[in-house]
Amino acid sequence: MTIGSVVRLLAGPFERQLCAAYRAVFINLVRCTEQIVAAIPLGAQIIDVGGGDGEILNHLLRNRPDLRVSMLDLRDEIGLFLEPKVRGRVALHPGTSLAKYRGDGGARADVLLVSDVVHHVPCETRVQFVA
Repeated sequence: MTIGSVVRLLAGPFERQLCAAYRAVFINLVRCTEQIVAAIPLGAQIIDVGGGDGEILNHLLRNRPDLRVSMLDLRDEIGLFLEPKVRGRVALHPGTSLAKYRGDGGARADVLLVSDVVHHVPCETRVQFVA
């Protein structure tokens, strides 16, 4: 179990607020999504690589009702923070790497979203991950 998993477990009902506070130290999700939302083509299919709890998708999909997302993550529990308003436009693929998704014939994407993920990829496999 990772340190992050232990902290999330101990946070209990305050998990989302704690995660938001921690994330805010590094990134402003509202400003981040404002910057990328205009660059995404109309009606795009997005693959969110390492989607985690899905918080960034809440901000993105609230502003773009035309978008659909396939969320991939190596974890077994993903998308826990997705809001009901956007949840129906997100296909969850827990325990799934991008390579597995592609190998299983997953839908092609117009956009790959990679946020807060690269530091989890082992250094020796980062070049392959980016490729």
